[in-house]
Amino acid sequence: ANVGAWRGTAGFENTYAGYEGLGYVTGVDTPGSSVTFAIAVDKAGRYNLDCHVTNATGRVSTLNVISSDSVNGHQYGSTKLEVPSSKAWTTWQTVTVAMDFGAGDNLVALAYGQSDQGSVNVDFVSLGGTR
Repeated sequence: ANVGAWRGTAGFENTYAGYEGLGYVTGVDTPGSSVTFAIAVDKAGRYNLDCHVTNATGRVSTLNVISSDSVNGHQYGSTKLEVPSSKAWTTWQTVTVAMDFGAGDNLVALAYGQSDQGSVNVDFVSLGGTR
C-alpha cells in the first residue's frame, strides 16, 4: 500500500513492525473507507490476488474487493476478502482471492461496505497466476 489511493478513514501508518516497504494502510474499517491500487494484466481473465494484510480484532474481518476498468469504471469482478484474526497487529498474512480482470489497467479497491466487519491493515497486494 505504499503506492495507492485511500479514502474515508483509511490512511498511511508504519507503527506495527513486519510490513514491507515504507508502511501500510490502516483505518479501512468504516463504511466508505478504501484503498485502491492499479494493476495491469495482458489478458482478461480470472487471477489470484494475494493480499498481504493483518487483523488482530479477535474475529474475522472482511472487505469487499472490486476490480474495474481504469478508464470507464466498468466493473470486472468483485469478491469478499475474509481475514482471520491473529494474535497481534505485527502478524502479517497473505490471503488470496480469485478476481476477474480486464485486459490492460485495472483499479482494484479493497473497500469497507455496510455489511463488512472488523478492521484490516493492508500492506500490499500482488497479482498471482490465472485460475
